[in-house]
Amino acid sequence: MSPTNRREVILTSLAALLAVSFPSRPDARSTAGTRWTIKTAIGLDACFALTIAAADESVLQVRHHMDRRGALREALGSRAVEAAETLIAALRATGRVHTPGAALALMASAGPLDSVESVAMTFRDDGALLAGFEGTQFFQTDEARADLEVLRAPAAEAFLAAAESDFPEFWRSSWLRRLQAHARLLVADLDSVDVIIELRRYLRRELEPDIVVFLTELTEPHGIRVAGQRFVTSPNWPQAIVRRNAVHEMIHPFLEVHRAESDAIVETLSTDPLVRAVLRKSNPSFGYSTARGVVEEGATQALEAIVNERLGHGRSVDEYWRQHDGGMHLLAAAIYARMKQSGFADTGGDALAWLDGEIRSGRLRDASLRDFAAGVVGAHHVRNWVGHSTAVLIRSSEGRHRRTELP
Repeated sequence: MSPTNRREVILTSLAALLAVSFPSRPDARSTAGTRWTIKTAIGLDACFALTIAAADESVLQVRHHMDRRGALREALGSRAVEAAETLIAALRATGRVHTPGAALALMASAGPLDSVESVAMTFRDDGALLAGFEGTQFFQTDEARADLEVLRAPAAEAFLAAAESDFPEFWRSSWLRRLQAHARLLVADLDSVDVIIELRRYLRRELEPDIVVFLTELTEPHGIRVAGQRFVTSPNWPQAIVRRNAVHEMIHPFLEVHRAESDAIVETLSTDPLVRAVLRKSNPSFGYSTARGVVEEGATQALEAIVNERLGHGRSVDEYWRQHDGGMHLLAAAIYARMKQSGFADTGGDALAWLDGEIRSGRLRDASLRDFAAGVVGAHHVRNWVGHSTAVLIRSSEGRHRRTELP
């Protein structure tokens, strides 16, 4: 074992003694509700560090952390940076262009995340990768599994080089104690938030009571869902944002891969003028560059808004959707408005089946879809995306409809 490997093993053991995992009180709530665990994860921060060090500035995460890029490249060293550049190129070749850090975090979550070396070992073993996604919604298609095989070798090399660099010591000396302190505060705050009970009202898949939150230094500007009921967040965000993100990430994937409704929804909406306009005009660095991605995020954000309102953590969705990700989430606004109008927001049910039914019926398609979006974010905002000549249905207070041009 090299001195750097030995150093990381020693420091990993020390980190365990410093209690990097903070579970909620065992008696804090019944098994029917939510049990929270807050953890640090150097393995996840390594995913983001390699991305920030090696990807180009078209990647949003790189631009967000440009002031740290030099220090990260120095800590990682030339071998790890060069290996990371090869890995980033491999990710681009498999279509993971705009959010390589998030893609790496998801893949790494198939195995242990408490050391950089353990991430490297996961990528070295294709059996470990596949086993880590067993029973999840991730990497279930032949194409996705083929991508894992292509990415295994360059990822293993990059993480092994990072493990043998100065990055593990840099991470611990720079950020570990602050992350641990914030974890203690966060678990106390989240202990009173029962996300699972509310999500069971709208999702018909199995939800366990345990949610794990990984606090990482470099995840911004993304909150990221990884394998299992786990997600990644930042200590720099207010606790209200973390609470909302907890709801959001537990909804993903809204479009469940084994249900026929998912493909039917995407097939129909992919030709809708609103979705096509969003795909044409939105910034691909936000990570939603396919119809499926736009629909997945739109439906998730809509349901997130409903659930967070029920939990008392709602926000001004009109202002939020006019600004967030450049104002692209018109579909979220439309689905949210129809959930409210139809009563689904109050009664609950199977959200995926409900959306499929709304689209099949024509209530969430074409002019009606744009109408619902305009009712939340405003007709002017919809016009800016969809165009001046788009006709929408404007509902009067009496419930009648008239066709008009967006002003």
